[in-house]
Amino acid sequence: MIGAASLRGRKSLLFGATGAAVFLASVALGWNDRGSLPARAAPVATDPWVLPKAKHADAEADAAILRTRRPWGGNTAFRDTDGAPLATAASAASAQWRFVGTVMRDNENFALIEVAGQLKYVAAGNALPDNSTVTQIEQDSIVVQRPAGSSADSATYRLFHKNP
Repeated sequence: MIGAASLRGRKSLLFGATGAAVFLASVALGWNDRGSLPARAAPVATDPWVLPKAKHADAEADAAILRTRRPWGGNTAFRDTDGAPLATAASAASAQWRFVGTVMRDNENFALIEVAGQLKYVAAGNALPDNSTVTQIEQDSIVVQRPAGSSADSATYRLFHKNP
């Protein structure tokens, strides 16, 4: 037993001496290697955050997107048999405008119409060049109230449908 106690003390002393040697070697090697750490970069000065400017509506770009993507299919898309009758060929001769598409801006739907080569936004309730009034704007169509004395009271214009 007496020999076992001295053996345990020697192992502890050997373990402690080895730990101390490893510690002193790492301190010595680390002390001389101070310059190998990357230098801290200077903080980048940033501009203060500013609210972005509002994007202005571009009717030409909106119409071009609608023409190229054809989001509602072809001539057979979204036929509404219960709604107002489609605009007739008789009204086509007197039409001074063309329905190009619909646009949603600031939670409000607008009809995009072409008048003499110029694109214009029209909201529900606004008058059209032929004195008819837009009464309803949907995703793929508008309903137009004709002026008094017209052959039909109202007409529905649909995107990508043969409208007048």
